[in-house]
Order: sequence, then C-alpha cells, then structure tokens
Amino acid sequence: MINDSNNIFKLVVKILTKNNINYWVCHGTLLGIIRENELLSWDHDIDFAVWDDEYSKKDIIEIFSSEGRFKQEFVLE
Repeated sequence: MINDSNNIFKLVVKILTKNNINYWVCHGTLLGIIRENELLSWDHDIDFAVWDDEYSKKDIIEIFSSEGRFKQEFVLE
C-alpha cells in the first residue's frame, strides 16, 4: 500500500506542479511526513490543499479528470 501511496503522491505533485497550482500537504499526510519521514501506513488517503481564490473545486476536478487516472466519487453517509 505504501508504494502505491508514494506513487500517487508523486503523481499528484507532478500534476499540480505542471499546472502551476500552489498547494501544500496537510492533515495526516503532513503528520506522517513530519513525524515518520514517510506517509503513514494506516492513513488511507493523501491530503493536499490549494487556495480556493486561485482555483475552484471544479477547476481542480477538471485538471485531474483530464489526466485519465483520477475520477470523482461521491460518498453518501
């Protein structure tokens, strides 16, 4: 799982950088990087943040959807 997560992390960074999107790592992802020097093995997501006044959620979804490797999912609780 960690190798898959590392690959996804690197791919997201590449896409954000290619599109000149300012971002930062946050929440459990940041905790793992700071505390463990790696992604946490029990954390099942990767947390990135972007400035909402620079890119809308729709913009980000379109950028990642156009890559063909990501899809948007809706989870109803």
